[in-house]
Amino acid sequence: MQSPVVWFPELIRCGLTDATPVLPADFSPEEAARLAYQHHVSGVVYTALSRAGLGLQSPVMRDLLAHTGRAVSVCETQTLELDTLLAAFSARGVDFLPLKGVTLRPLYPEPSMREMGDGDILIRTEQYPTVAAIMEECGYV
Repeated sequence: MQSPVVWFPELIRCGLTDATPVLPADFSPEEAARLAYQHHVSGVVYTALSRAGLGLQSPVMRDLLAHTGRAVSVCETQTLELDTLLAAFSARGVDFLPLKGVTLRPLYPEPSMREMGDGDILIRTEQYPTVAAIMEECGYV
């Protein structure tokens, strides 16, 4: 059995490019899905496996598609919330620097392919009270 160490990175590459993966004879869609969920790349893996010819007749592909749909919904919500916060920070003179996923997400073929649990933003310690007030005004607790 070929190790996922060999084929999983290839799935990621193919999901992020226009390439079609060549799956090994002993390929396990279940293992691919497990790794996709573990590493928060279900949309990337779903895209690659679709290109490889796996269709929605497969329960694994249906699960990956459902997870990808939820990731798209979360992405849209996060984008709207971050846009609102960053605009409010700018309007109130807060110095900020978006980090990690916030800056990387737009570089993906589909922004929802970069799943995030939160939005990392660097701010000045002395501006914490202003940031806290802005966040409360935006509905955060």
